[in-house]
Amino acid sequence: MIRAISFDAAGTLIDHRWNGGRALCHGLRELGMAAPDERSAIEAYDRVSARLRALHEEVERRRDAGEIKRYWRTAAEQWLIEIGGDPCLATELQDVCERNVFSAENQIWSLYPDVMPALEGLKARGLIIGIVSNWDSSLHKVLDALRVADRFDFVIASLEHGCEKPERRLFEIAEKQGGFSASEALHVGDSLEDDYWGALGAGWKAVLLDRLGAGFGEARTISRLDELLREDALCA
Repeated sequence: MIRAISFDAAGTLIDHRWNGGRALCHGLRELGMAAPDERSAIEAYDRVSARLRALHEEVERRRDAGEIKRYWRTAAEQWLIEIGGDPCLATELQDVCERNVFSAENQIWSLYPDVMPALEGLKARGLIIGIVSNWDSSLHKVLDALRVADRFDFVIASLEHGCEKPERRLFEIAEKQGGFSASEALHVGDSLEDDYWGALGAGWKAVLLDRLGAGFGEARTISRLDELLREDALCA
């Protein structure tokens, strides 16, 4: 019997237009300046992110909000240096970008239309509902911006735990936080490897979300999240 259901975030619950370099360019324009070339600036952000990846993972695991904020300021400083800007603008740029990216009026994150009907219907059945996502701690801010954080009994952002789907340990962390066993759990996501095979490998049941009807062989699929409300959807 299914007692708990978890969802992947990006591509499953959350549609997004996130691009870190573009967000920084937009923030710089708000400060009355501009990157010399936006395409090069976006590439510069990718280089900085790759260079700081190990540091990012380290500060996320420690879950210190101040340290995470300092990390993003460092990233902004290095990005400004890469594009020939003034690194002294990093704190101001960081504040502008955070306000833009995580405000309720942002144009970056949105819920797919089938999300709320599915969540409300599943909650009405008394299910434990959560998220298991390969994301950093900013996932909590995104859920707040979308005004859905209170819809979930647990939210697992992988970088906070030092492992990522399809690793079994991330699903085990969800079991511990949600208070259920693997045999009672179903995971829904849009990645065949990370979500579908990852969940099955952890002893969970799994459903692959295939919004475009691409087809994934023998994998059990749905095209919309509200299909989970069918009478037989949680029985397999």
